Amino acid sequence: VIVPMELLVKCDKEDWRNRLLDKNTLEGIITLPDELFLPYAQPYTNILLIRRGAPHNFNRPVFFARISNDGLRLRKNVRSPRPGSQIPDVIAAYEGQKSIDGLCGWAKVERGGEWRPGAYIPARQLAGDDAIDEVDTVIRSKTAFVVKYAHELGALSSALRREEVKPRDFHEYVGPNRESPKTTGNTIGAYFEIFYGQKELESKDKFGEGVTPVISSSGEDNGCHGFYGFDWLIKPPFVTVPRTGSIGVAHVQEWPCGASSDNVILLPRAGVPPELLYVAAAVIRRERWRFNYGSKITPERIASFPIPTDADLGAIIRRELERAAEVEALALTAAEDANDERIARARLAEAKRSPKSMVTGPALASALSDLER
Repeated sequence: VIVPMELLVKCDKEDWRNRLLDKNTLEGIITLPDELFLPYAQPYTNILLIRRGAPHNFNRPVFFARISNDGLRLRKNVRSPRPGSQIPDVIAAYEGQKSIDGLCGWAKVERGGEWRPGAYIPARQLAGDDAIDEVDTVIRSKTAFVVKYAHELGALSSALRREEVKPRDFHEYVGPNRESPKTTGNTIGAYFEIFYGQKELESKDKFGEGVTPVISSSGEDNGCHGFYGFDWLIKPPFVTVPRTGSIGVAHVQEWPCGASSDNVILLPRAGVPPELLYVAAAVIRRERWRFNYGSKITPERIASFPIPTDADLGAIIRRELERAAEVEALALTAAEDANDERIARARLAEAKRSPKSMVTGPALASALSDLER
């Protein structure tokens, strides 16, 4: 049986799933590549393997798999052959009752529970070139944001220096009784506390323009929705993970900002090095296929994702961050120079319109003395 993803995850389809299990055994569920069938109304297609006529035994594990490469590639509405089909590996794992991290696994389902394969397939350790490529994407996203909004970030820096706005520890926001899932080993939950974002930012209409960047569920501009007059700035660094919109496209935030509850926020625990924030964001991006609007990202669902922590990867990331910092510094300096030039042009224009307003001689010396005091 081939079904859309909504039958596997949505609460209003729970009765359908329960009725099926009352009279049949669920043997397995296999998620197929994105946009498999024209006209692409449903991004994910799923195969249900069902043994008819025997009520499901909930103590018996079910096979779950996700195929991202079925041996074909979509180009101009035509699926052409490509190497690396995962179908043989999935068939062998099903017949041999084996698990392959990131591809397939076995797990028991509960009555009334979801059947989304992403909830049951063990995550694959991100390593090697895959890890470096994904981390580079996260770093470029952050640097592109700084370059694009260098002028606005300069205004934020000025407001921070004047203490017109002040970043705060996010623990003040969540309160002392809010718990975060804690996992063991090299996992996200072991290195980060995970909380939901700021509820008051679900609607931004009540906030006017300002200097505070607000992070929403966008996959662009490092998640920044815009700059608002919002004064509860979260002290960086931390990771934001969209739960709606661009689901799972995680970003690292190195500027004080607000973050809406359309995100979960990863706060590094004590002693966590800065480069590990980028690794965590890369891991979540790689695993975002597991989530959709029917099964959103939650702290519990990402806490157990494994994180690579080898020293060589950390050294590579630190070098990349140093290069990115050089680009960002140039952009911020250029924006500051451009702002100074803009102010100078405005003052010269004022002087030309009203020459008598210019101050020279003793009057200038007196004005400068007043400024120094």
